[in-house]
Amino acid sequence: HTSLGGLGDSFYEYLLKAWLMSDKTDTEARKTYDDAIESIERHLIRKSNGGLTFIGEWKNGHLERKMGHLACFAGGMFALGADGSPDDKAGHYLQLGAEIAHTCHESYDRTGEKARGELYK
Repeated sequence: HTSLGGLGDSFYEYLLKAWLMSDKTDTEARKTYDDAIESIERHLIRKSNGGLTFIGEWKNGHLERKMGHLACFAGGMFALGADGSPDDKAGHYLQLGAEIAHTCHESYDRTGEKARGELYK
């Protein structure tokens, strides 16, 4: 089970934080972060039929097209991690972060008092 939601979020968050806290000298943490987000984008990030960018969960050999609210931190993570991104990907990761943050906003805005986090099916 691979997820940026509960039980997975802190790992990815702290890879970036380790690099930042080292005054951007911990190149191993940065490389691990960069490799992880490339894989996340390739395998977990999709667009809903309505055009919202979401981060699915890999479970039992397939992608579940849902995004829990705990994964909403990833919008900020992608935006913060844009600084220092390889191959001039900063603009791409800023945009991706903005799209994820927009999806999270829409999830809360559209569902009102209903259950949160499964708007993306």
